[in-house]
Amino acid sequence: MTSLSLFFTLLLSLFLQTLPFLVFGVLISSGLLVFMDRQWGLSRLPRNRVLAAIVGSSLGMILPAGQYGQIPIARRLIGQGFPLSVAISYLVSAPTINPFVLGLTLQTFGDYPKLAFVRLAFVWILGVAIGVLFSLYTEPNAWIQSPSNKDLPNLLLSGTTLIEQEISQPLQRSGSLNYEYAPTLIHQQSWALRWQLFAENTQQEILELGGVLLMSSAIAALVQVYFPLGELLQWGQSPCAQIIVMGIIAVVLSLGAIASTAFASIFVANFLSGSILTLLIASSFLDFRTLGLLLATFRPKITLYLWLLFALSLTLLSLYLNFYTR
Repeated sequence: MTSLSLFFTLLLSLFLQTLPFLVFGVLISSGLLVFMDRQWGLSRLPRNRVLAAIVGSSLGMILPAGQYGQIPIARRLIGQGFPLSVAISYLVSAPTINPFVLGLTLQTFGDYPKLAFVRLAFVWILGVAIGVLFSLYTEPNAWIQSPSNKDLPNLLLSGTTLIEQEISQPLQRSGSLNYEYAPTLIHQQSWALRWQLFAENTQQEILELGGVLLMSSAIAALVQVYFPLGELLQWGQSPCAQIIVMGIIAVVLSLGAIASTAFASIFVANFLSGSILTLLIASSFLDFRTLGLLLATFRPKITLYLWLLFALSLTLLSLYLNFYTR
């Protein structure tokens, strides 16, 4: 194949492989906006930020939107006013902590149970830790790209998210001495209008994030065309070099959490356990497609913080496993 034909083949493969997960995540995001009352959801979350981060890190088992679908869901949670500890921990851990990746990991690495256990446990703990750390920030709305026009009533152009307008008196009387939160204006509308809002928001989010996904897939495909995989694997001889090699492969090949599981099994016999885990865990968060979607949602500085925290924590774990375990 020529370089041009190989590029378009990789581009279509990367884009079509990711698009269903992104659409599924957008559908969940729109459903959370239109059909779930925010006050109802907030009232069922623990107030403690650590417990809230634990809930968020475990949320992937309930909302298994995959590696790319979790980004619009996390954006929706933040936009709806949910604690940052919930949204960020879900963003970090959801690609790995979901039933599909769990089952595939146990099936693929049945002869190496340590790899499967450490992969799931580390990502879950890391999600909780990063969620708690980010929850210390006091202005969560500033973490999302906000529109220049602050007077938009229902439609957020940057991020294409509908904003729930709060009624003037959020507490309403439900009994002689009982008060409860009144539903927001969206949830007071007819079902027909709510389905219309659901369709409009879904369409606009897919168009926005789909364009970003196409661009990031093109960058990933272009890099892969000229990526010297064979030479890089030959360089990975020492424990430290193996970690670097596996990390580069995870970023460049953009395998994703599911595909990386089967791909990593090829190297089990020749690479140390910490290096294998670098590929397994890094592929779930550190790749070009995820980077593009994160940059379309969060400010660049926040994306950089997320990547650095994730990469440094993973590097420390991999070094420990390579040098102090067998």
